[in-house]
Formats: sequence, structure tokens, C-alpha cells
Amino acid sequence: MIAFFLLSAWHFGREDQHRAAQDWSENRSTHFLTHVSALALGGLVIWVPALVRPSEMQSLLTLIIPSSDGSQAAQVVWLSQVLALVLCPIACLMAVRQITLHGWDLNAWVPLVTAGVAASAPILVSFTTYFCLWHSSLGLARLRSQE
Repeated sequence: MIAFFLLSAWHFGREDQHRAAQDWSENRSTHFLTHVSALALGGLVIWVPALVRPSEMQSLLTLIIPSSDGSQAAQVVWLSQVLALVLCPIACLMAVRQITLHGWDLNAWVPLVTAGVAASAPILVSFTTYFCLWHSSLGLARLRSQE
């Protein structure tokens, strides 16, 4: 489950980097930072609920992780919180950087809005909002331009 969270966060972040104006070049010196930034920003929809809605996250994970007592779901939430404690500050720095560089470009504000919605709405609502209103529209726009 943690591997799925990490891969999903990276995927979401990389898709956003393709669409939003990012100032990372793909050379060796910034390649690592590009992927860490993607992991941090793309995972806000996961990391924020892990910190502010852990019992709700555990309840949802208990439904999909096979375990009779929910202990595995509790472990996933705990590991997600540890990751969040590392990745949320990085996401915050990257979000401030985007807003500073791109001002009122709406793409620059998506991480802040994502974090706010993830902190204030139930997990299924915040994830659906992020996935349907932002991530899917990016993917479809990218497909349209490629096809």
C-alpha cells in the first residue's frame, strides 16, 4: 500500500510538472529534486489526510487491506504520517516557489488548494475533487495534444 501511495504521488506530481510551468531541467543536478518535488506535491492528497485525518484514513484502509483487526491499516497510516512529515515541508517550499515565480497563474496555486481541501474535506471528497477536477483534466488535455 505504501508503494502504491508513493507511486501514485510521483505519478500525480509528474503529470502536474508536465502541465504546470516547472523550472526544473532534466539534467543530472536537478533530476533527483524533480522527482522529490513530484512525490511531495503530487502526494498532498495523500500526505495531508494522513496527518489531519488519520482515523478516517485507517477506516478506509481497513476496508481494502486484508486484516481482521485493522493493524495493517494502522501501520500504513503510521508510515504515511512519517512520509508526510518529510514530504509536506518539501511540498510547502515547492508550492511557495511556484507561487513566487508564477504569481496568479492558477496552476501555481493547485498545491495550496489541494492541501486545503485535503485538510478540510472528507478523504473521499478531497481525493475525488483532486482526481476529477485537476488530475484527470490534465491527463485528458495531454492526451488530446498528443493524439
